[in-house]
Amino acid sequence: MPLCADSWSDRYSDVVVHRRAFHDPDIVKALAAAADDAAVLVVASRDHPRYSERLLGSITAGLLRHATCPAAVVPATTTVG
Repeated sequence: MPLCADSWSDRYSDVVVHRRAFHDPDIVKALAAAADDAAVLVVASRDHPRYSERLLGSITAGLLRHATCPAAVVPATTTVG
């Protein structure tokens, strides 16, 4: 995701992107808390070629339930056109 985030930052210079690494047993709680003051939380989804496109991982599903800001789930392969 860093390369994807870099391309969005380059295209939309007024958008501040924060990238953080977390090592927490309750990663959903940690990520949701870190996004408390965010305008939007953007998370990348993994590719599940053998499953429905609507399948979300447990972390993504948890963030959509617990985030206090709007959340967007984008494919990990999304690029800026």
